[in-house]
Amino acid sequence: MAGVRLVWPAEAVRVDGRLVVYDYNTDTAAFDPTTGRWDRLPDAPFEPSECYPDAVVSGQVLVAWYCGELAIFDPHTDAWTSVPGGISQAQIAPPAYGGALYQLWRFASLDEGDGVVYFDAEGLTVEEKGGVCYGCAGAPRSLWAYRPPG
Repeated sequence: MAGVRLVWPAEAVRVDGRLVVYDYNTDTAAFDPTTGRWDRLPDAPFEPSECYPDAVVSGQVLVAWYCGELAIFDPHTDAWTSVPGGISQAQIAPPAYGGALYQLWRFASLDEGDGVVYFDAEGLTVEEKGGVCYGCAGAPRSLWAYRPPG
């Protein structure tokens, strides 16, 4: 793995014959089992934060989720594309943080079926003192569906 360093937590998905991995710091690499080589890829288009990466393959692309942001990785071009709107659009401004915006749907489990990616999303809650709470009792839940291009 010369030149490739990934940190935990990371997500690994097999797409187009390679194992593509992106990590907590948004570093991305691919392992090609035919050559036994790791190759560094462009960083995922996410801001590093307190979340766990998740991804699935749908059609010919990898669909990635991280801290309320959605992106697509095309293994034929080794390029990432951010996907705005939808589940990524909802934000909250907890009073204790001076108006700073946080993605409402911070965490999600992804599943794929028939070309559609399904998100079981968990949102943030605002505590009594105005701060955010991750994974707390009473957190909102929502189901979303996304059909990637192609």
